[in-house]
Amino acid sequence: MFNGNLGITLSSGGLRGAAHIGVLKELEKHNIYPNYISGTSIGSIIACLICVGYSIEEIERLFITYQDKKEVRRTIFDIDILNAVSFVISIFTRKKSASNGFIKGNLFERIIDKLCIHKKRRYLSDSLIPIAIPAVNLKTDSLVIFVSDKKMLKNIKGIVFRDDVTFAEAVRASISLPIVYQAKKIDGMILVDGGLKPDYTADVLSKYGASNIIKSNIQSYSKFASHVDDISSIATRFTDIMIQQIQEVHNKVQHKNTININLSDVKILDFSKINICITAGQVAASRFLAKLRNTNSN
Repeated sequence: MFNGNLGITLSSGGLRGAAHIGVLKELEKHNIYPNYISGTSIGSIIACLICVGYSIEEIERLFITYQDKKEVRRTIFDIDILNAVSFVISIFTRKKSASNGFIKGNLFERIIDKLCIHKKRRYLSDSLIPIAIPAVNLKTDSLVIFVSDKKMLKNIKGIVFRDDVTFAEAVRASISLPIVYQAKKIDGMILVDGGLKPDYTADVLSKYGASNIIKSNIQSYSKFASHVDDISSIATRFTDIMIQQIQEVHNKVQHKNTININLSDVKILDFSKINICITAGQVAASRFLAKLRNTNSN
């Protein structure tokens, strides 16, 4: 069905992005593996782990660990209490706050770094297959894409490519949802979530040599929200609307090989539904492949 040179892009979507694991599981059942891969925000975590040598089964077990154990989840959220208090005070005093996010992100970055070191592939240049991880530089409003080798990518206008950082640094930058996670600073750049700009990583994978692209896309937007009454649901709603606006601009023409996973009823940080998301991804991929087979047989 896909004879080599396959690129797979994994979208953003918060913890709902666990659905990408289900997509990759189903593709593997049909002996479909990525030759090139990209991931934005949550997608960058999964792409990173694949590129350093973790199997999709190992990645699934890792994610499910965080679903089942609350004490484990606490190890990835290093809340910056002083900055949080500073931010609240600044609202009432109108004084400048030093805070740029409630979660430092240092613990999470160290976890990703350890996982990479365990496979002896710490740097992007060590990647098993070409990878692309986007982030946004707030200082210049420019797209920064972390890649395994930027030599072939010099001719893409308006994009800054970096291949001289660790996987953990690239992933940490791509997941930095503004206000929630503190921005990642690298060489004077102030980097935040790659999902804040249209996703051009499919173009990057094509430049690398991918002749076929499959997009695994989390659909989380619905016109009406039934519950917007706490900080979690408000953050989820805000993010969904923002991502929808970005996608409307960039995806006026739907990519023919897009696997859409509708998870509008799952909150952006709902750890309890990781298994549900994985299953949803697997079901969506199964339907996609069945439709593709029917199309090719006609």
